[in-house]
Amino acid sequence: MIFKISIVRIELPIALTLRDISNIVGGDLVFYSNSYYPDESFTVRFLSTDTREDVEGTLFVPLYGKNFDGHNFIETAFNKGAIASLSSRKEMLQKLSKIPRPVIFVENTHEALLKLGVFIRRKISPYVISVGGSAGKTTTKELIHFMLSDLGFKVTKSRKSFNNEIGLAFSLLDLKNETEIAVLEIGTSRKGEIEYLCKFADPDSAVLLSVGKEHLEGLESENGIFEEETSLIKYVLAHSGVCILNIGELRLKDFFFSLNTEKKIAFAGERVDVGEIEKISKLVVSYPLSVSRNFKTEFRVEVYEGRKKETFTIFSNLAPHFSSNIAGAISSIISYGWSRGVDLIYNLKGIDFEKFRNEPHRFSVFEINNTILVDDTYNSNPVSLSSLFYSASFVSGKKFFVLGDMLELGIFSENEHYSVGDLASRFLERDRTLFFLLGSFAQNMKKGLESKSFEALVFESEKELVETLVSYFRKRTPDYVFFKASRGCKFEIIFEEFVDRIYGKVTLQDRTL
Repeated sequence: MIFKISIVRIELPIALTLRDISNIVGGDLVFYSNSYYPDESFTVRFLSTDTREDVEGTLFVPLYGKNFDGHNFIETAFNKGAIASLSSRKEMLQKLSKIPRPVIFVENTHEALLKLGVFIRRKISPYVISVGGSAGKTTTKELIHFMLSDLGFKVTKSRKSFNNEIGLAFSLLDLKNETEIAVLEIGTSRKGEIEYLCKFADPDSAVLLSVGKEHLEGLESENGIFEEETSLIKYVLAHSGVCILNIGELRLKDFFFSLNTEKKIAFAGERVDVGEIEKISKLVVSYPLSVSRNFKTEFRVEVYEGRKKETFTIFSNLAPHFSSNIAGAISSIISYGWSRGVDLIYNLKGIDFEKFRNEPHRFSVFEINNTILVDDTYNSNPVSLSSLFYSASFVSGKKFFVLGDMLELGIFSENEHYSVGDLASRFLERDRTLFFLLGSFAQNMKKGLESKSFEALVFESEKELVETLVSYFRKRTPDYVFFKASRGCKFEIIFEEFVDRIYGKVTLQDRTL
């Protein structure tokens, strides 16, 4: 089975001339030859960033990183039909002069792309909901988009998990002329990144889902993570927006009550005590009532506005740990309704949440021959791994966990991987659980798990892991197999190889074969 990832090509909602674009990005428009037809009044409707896609008629935007530089493909883009290109490499002047295409020179092509996105954002002028946090951003963004679309609003969302500067630029450029609401992820891996992105996204409201151990390599400490994640809230408050915080997070609870503004809504993925409710004028609570063996969950939702209380039940394809995502998403929609003088709570009660489909690899559930497979391979950190164990605790049976490294934890990596044992001991049965471990920190996980009396196996290669997993599966036939690792570990490949070995070349669909 193959999970195809689409390559980016963007259609602009507004036609822009080359001169318009040059002015917007603060660039220098250069023509090297009169033999090619576009002049500065030629209009552009498409942008592209990858010469492996159809670049015909596009403005090519060369992106770059540690291991690649799109500037090396400008000539290829022109040969494949791109009509113009951005460039931040002045040293390419002589080389590009031999190609009869216009080039807009800028200081930084990434920031130029963001500036184009901001121009589109201001022209369309949608209500912008930003979603931040250490885990759960994509699911919450998808839920908000799903609910608002079901309610009849014209909504645009970030593609996949596009939440860095390039992802935000794509999301802003993706806006349509009819877009009423834009739902944007705001991510971070280094200090100051969220504040920088907020200046371009300029959100009207912000949902902060969680603050936990993530990107410690760049954010350096738990305090650094807290300061970085809460900068989203500080920005929105400073610009008269609405803040939506998860008071299920202990540090956010204290932070929430210290906010000097009424423009805030609290939410929680679990019950909260009456005393807290009395302190909060607007509150949404969601918690699981019942869970099926394939993780279909019935959630109870309680909405408090002062002393007024509304309740309803959601039947969904989401696992129990998504309760805070549901509460945060509902909070953002209720908040949007309040900003427009409309009460949307009643409308939310009529949504069929069983139709919701998350992005791939985020606790995607498949049931094959009475065994439940869970593909949660998109990413992993201590927060999301704990959530996986939490949901796994709601079902009974023999369980295999296939785990890889949690990346970008820096000097904290060894300790955090050892602490996997503590996370597992909170939720899992020792006598019915087996761990299969692969990665640079597999031995740390093994030691931590064994310190809590779990059985754990470590492997040196993907091939060895899959061979042993297949063998154990056929001998012990577990009720559940969970796969999870950071994106860079590419555990979706291990998941696919395992399924192919056990079931043959099949096409998986969510929750069933």
